[in-house]
Amino acid sequence: MLQRIRDLIERGSTFDEALEEIRATTIFTTHTPVPAGHDAFPFHLVEKHLAGCWGTLGANRDRFLALGSHDAGSGSLFNMTALALRSAGQVNAVSRLHGEVTRGMWASIWPGVTEADRPVGSMTNGVHVATWIASDLADLFTQYLGGRLA
Repeated sequence: MLQRIRDLIERGSTFDEALEEIRATTIFTTHTPVPAGHDAFPFHLVEKHLAGCWGTLGANRDRFLALGSHDAGSGSLFNMTALALRSAGQVNAVSRLHGEVTRGMWASIWPGVTEADRPVGSMTNGVHVATWIASDLADLFTQYLGGRLA
């Protein structure tokens, strides 16, 4: 997100225009329904390691950091998932249940928005069994269960 916003600003966009473009072209799928699975860093470390990346974004540094700001109960940190949730135009979870958990877990991103109205969709992951399963298992299932894996 940082690089994409920076690139657009260097091409003449304002921060708001760049963020609007990012949102229009970004879909974020969250896969981790537990707080420990979401990377969060102290702001001073983000500053230290991204100092060379600010470029023309420098004047908007605080606005960028605010996109990732999130307090999960131990103080505000720069949270990569919060950045993605605020910067993406669409957000998906990988199952209906995961969508429910995500809407609850990230409620503070959308203050005053009811859980049903929080913009997190869901789609259930799936696999094409015939190409995913080991051929030995496919043969075993066919032998004992009949039919063909499709």
